[in-house]
Amino acid sequence: LYRLLRWPLAATFLSLLAFYFLPPEHFFLQYKQLLAEKPIRTKMATGATLAVVGDALAQSRRSEKYNVQRAVSFATFDSCYRVFQHMAFPFLVGRCQGRFLSSILGSLGRTKNNTWAHYLAATEQTMAYQLCVVPLFYYPLFFTFTGFIQGLTLRKAVSRARADFIPCWKRNLLFWVPAQFYMFAFLDAKWQIPFSCVM
Repeated sequence: LYRLLRWPLAATFLSLLAFYFLPPEHFFLQYKQLLAEKPIRTKMATGATLAVVGDALAQSRRSEKYNVQRAVSFATFDSCYRVFQHMAFPFLVGRCQGRFLSSILGSLGRTKNNTWAHYLAATEQTMAYQLCVVPLFYYPLFFTFTGFIQGLTLRKAVSRARADFIPCWKRNLLFWVPAQFYMFAFLDAKWQIPFSCVM
């Protein structure tokens, strides 16, 4: 299983190599085409590649040797999670249209201004994701999945989750509330997951 999961490292290397040799506009057009023709695979590869790069940057700040197993666990989890997001984002956008916040805000929220309604919808989508999906689905899945791939026992995985959940979620909210609001408010649906991967 471990050998099979090493492909994200190879994908990262090949992607960076392709980006180095291809002109940026050609790379962007190719990526855009792949995103249209094979959206799930492209989002998975983007997630895995950027997870490895992000983890390599995080690990470079430590004095310990580079942990390949950790990188593989993050890349594998991230690529799988992009499949979930591919389905979750349209679901949230379809159901969180700003009606809940409009009802709370009363007459202020019931304006006929489409821009205001659009921002209320983006706020609702962000809050639903950050206050429901992240703590109830993302983190439990993340700690379980990465713990399994890293070879942690169930007890160690639970202990790590208990120690890291609240600090991670606090940082998550500080970063992702504004980033995700921007994503839902201003980006076309096809670019939302690549944006999330880059963030």
